[in-house]
Amino acid sequence: MIINNYLNKPNSFRLDNAEDVVYENIEAERMYALDTKTRKGVLVLPYKPKKGFRALISDRHNTWIYNPLIIHRNGSPIGGHEENLICDTPKAMFVCEYDGYGWQLNLNVKPQDFI
Repeated sequence: MIINNYLNKPNSFRLDNAEDVVYENIEAERMYALDTKTRKGVLVLPYKPKKGFRALISDRHNTWIYNPLIIHRNGSPIGGHEENLICDTPKAMFVCEYDGYGWQLNLNVKPQDFI
């Protein structure tokens, strides 16, 4: 699988063998839980959202052990790193929050806290 960070368009990338991939663009502040048991999963973070924008990401289906979820950074660092985030911890749950420069991860979260 190839993910291209820069194709001159926000939220734009190419996946080789796309039929084996399920992906979703994060557009609203809510919970995202892609089932990756039979296909690779990619969540694309928004391009330069407003400061404080956040999304809850969860392995609600307990499937990241089969195919890790890729969080596509869409040009902004995640946790200070200029790399996409690979999620392979079963049953993990965390919040990605945009601080005006990049994405920070909060691992101390419960779904009911994200309302």
